[in-house]
Amino acid sequence: MIKKIGVFLLVFLGLFFLALQEVVLAESSSFSVVANLPENQIDQEKTFFDLKVKAGDKQTLSLNLMNDSTTEQTYLVEANSAYTNGHGMISYDQKERPKTVAAPIFFSDIAKVREPEITLKPNQTKEILIDLIIPKEGFKGLILGGLYIYQPQSQEENEKEAGIRTTQSVVKGVRLTNKIEKIKPSLSLYSLKANLASHSNVSVWLENEEPMIMDKVKLSAQILQRGKQALIISELKLEAIKLAPYARFPIKIPLSSNVAPGEYLVKIIVNSHDEQWSFDEVLFIKGEKNQIKQTTLQPKVRKDRSLCLFLLFILLVLLILIYLIFRYKKKSKRKRKNKHKNNE
Repeated sequence: MIKKIGVFLLVFLGLFFLALQEVVLAESSSFSVVANLPENQIDQEKTFFDLKVKAGDKQTLSLNLMNDSTTEQTYLVEANSAYTNGHGMISYDQKERPKTVAAPIFFSDIAKVREPEITLKPNQTKEILIDLIIPKEGFKGLILGGLYIYQPQSQEENEKEAGIRTTQSVVKGVRLTNKIEKIKPSLSLYSLKANLASHSNVSVWLENEEPMIMDKVKLSAQILQRGKQALIISELKLEAIKLAPYARFPIKIPLSSNVAPGEYLVKIIVNSHDEQWSFDEVLFIKGEKNQIKQTTLQPKVRKDRSLCLFLLFILLVLLILIYLIFRYKKKSKRKRKNKHKNNE
């Protein structure tokens, strides 16, 4: 029952936070933001920027920021790249450039806010300008980011919240497309490490290697104690994961704090639409220390089901042909025997 409730909550939250639209993170916001959509907006019905851009172009994005409160307020504006958080949801609230080897460019590399800090009087509205510089060589797939507007906290508020960055914030998503081409999804295992300190777990990082959003991702992970009989000591299942372009997704597979030293196998299977990746990693645990022995980092990709069905159809046709040929030869042989007897 608890697992079902957890899955339901994850899906419910994903429907709200994964969409590229206005996201209000506070219970009641004292400010509002409206995107001024340009002519190269792909869909004018959307409330976020979904732009078709040309290589080498320079463009200025515009937002209207409105202070709806009765007091003077200060706001911070950031142009952040999209990433996937630990809950499997796409987020835009990190100013730091996402860490990944594969990505040639991120949204934060090409977007610059002209006025990062803005103070507004009660009921005042001001236009926010963001300059975009598209690479001369263009880019494939998507560049995904968000214009993150929030009210800064005082030092006293930060100490009280203990790690919660803001009380009120709004995000306007930005999705940029340049070259229209079909991209095949690719997923890799970036790192795997056992943590045997305060919270015992196996920390795994998966990486989306392509400039595309991977959605409807399902993950199943097991830790098995190797031996004559493989014993499952831990399991983890996640659904409705959404990976941002070139994003690394962190997962933690729970591990007992009194796990016995020995050799373990970590098995991970990831599904997205008709694709499947599987990873098998050997983990050695010796007392409080651990080391990872890499086995294979090459994903085993399941081919499209239509190809499998086609091959099965061909095999079935061949079997029918073989059967008909065999039956024809048997029937011909019988006729020859009957004919020979009649001649005698």
